[in-house]
Amino acid sequence: MAAIVFEKTENSFFLVPSELVDNCLDSADELQLKVILYLLRSGDKLLAEEEVAARFGVAVPDVRAAVAFWVKKGVLKKKNERYSINMSGKKGRPEYSSEEIALKVGSDKKLSNLIHNVEDLYGRPLSPTELGSLTALYEWDGISPELIMLIVTYCFENGKKGFKYIEKTAAEWFESGIDTVEKAEAKIGEKERQKSSEYAVAKIIGAENRALTENEKKCIALWTGEYGFDKKMISKAYETTVEKTGKYSISYMNTVLKSWHDRGVTDEKGVEATKKAAGSSAKKRVDTSKYVDFSWEILKNETENKTEK
Repeated sequence: MAAIVFEKTENSFFLVPSELVDNCLDSADELQLKVILYLLRSGDKLLAEEEVAARFGVAVPDVRAAVAFWVKKGVLKKKNERYSINMSGKKGRPEYSSEEIALKVGSDKKLSNLIHNVEDLYGRPLSPTELGSLTALYEWDGISPELIMLIVTYCFENGKKGFKYIEKTAAEWFESGIDTVEKAEAKIGEKERQKSSEYAVAKIIGAENRALTENEKKCIALWTGEYGFDKKMISKAYETTVEKTGKYSISYMNTVLKSWHDRGVTDEKGVEATKKAAGSSAKKRVDTSKYVDFSWEILKNETENKTEK
């Protein structure tokens, strides 16, 4: 019986998903097979539909239909206006073997540079799982190497070095429309400013040695963002809260600052004028039991209707 022996030689092959051969050869027509092989052979090149159509002497709609066939079969995945190979043939993220990653790194300088830069950041070679995660972010999710590196660096510098966390962060940012380096840099700048504000307020309220609650973080973002108060005004609100209640209360502080914001009070002179207008009631102690342990939603409703007493 005659046999066919195929012998690989260096640089004589390109990657073809096993699912294509195992599950699609019988159902794919000639053009569909030509298109997928041409796309796979072209790698990461930007191909115009007209170019592919001219290559095979067909109309552009025929090329679109052929590509759609492979998306439906699960061989190709479309995301963010880019097509990538679904190596697993499943709807979930693909898993890459070491051999597949080596082939991709050898043929894609962008991916190779990305991996090299991340290894420099971590100070060690990446594990196969970590390499697969970077490859999926680049190929499957269609995120640029520059943006991936920015996300990885941001997570790393904030003590979040696990690649599951990096993948989650990338997904959250993309879902919120942060899909470019410029948008990501703006996002990081915003987070750094918020972090700085949280640290400053934590010192004011004596919370340097504990983690802030979510309500506290949301209040601080409101005070420093929408209300535009600086540290001096927030410190004054803290002093007012302790003076009126005898203790720290995040919800009462929020009431005080909202009152000042609504009245247009922007500095300490305005605070003193407000106190004088309040008269003797400024010395009256307030029962804060109803301010304690409120959820953010309840807190917001409370401050909508209350003013400083």
